[in-house]
Amino acid sequence: MSVLFRYHRLAVGIREKDCTLVWYQPIVNDDGEVQEADGTAEIDLFRFVVGEPGYREPMEGEIAWFPWYDPDRFPSKKKQERLRLQKQFLNDAYKYCNAKDAAVVRELETELDYPEYRRWDAWFEEAKK
Repeated sequence: MSVLFRYHRLAVGIREKDCTLVWYQPIVNDDGEVQEADGTAEIDLFRFVVGEPGYREPMEGEIAWFPWYDPDRFPSKKKQERLRLQKQFLNDAYKYCNAKDAAVVRELETELDYPEYRRWDAWFEEAKK
């Protein structure tokens, strides 16, 4: 499965009711910085790859998540922990995909290299293509 990242948004699933792609972008503060805490960022979902939030944007429960991003597939028995793991994963994925400067990309490739975490490692290898 390919990693799809366009216009600062990451495709994370399909909204089941209308079969449209759902795009993720972390919530940012007024300065345009990602609001990050403990490696997680709050999830903002969109129907379109560009533009401001529209009318009736997708909600988390409406999404058929792509396997890498599916909160039910993260390794924890507690739902709250799975959601936190999902936010960490999405934040790291976004950070890597959104990096433009070659030096920053190389730094992130070192910082985010977790070969023992198979899910991340598979996603990371695909994203590098």
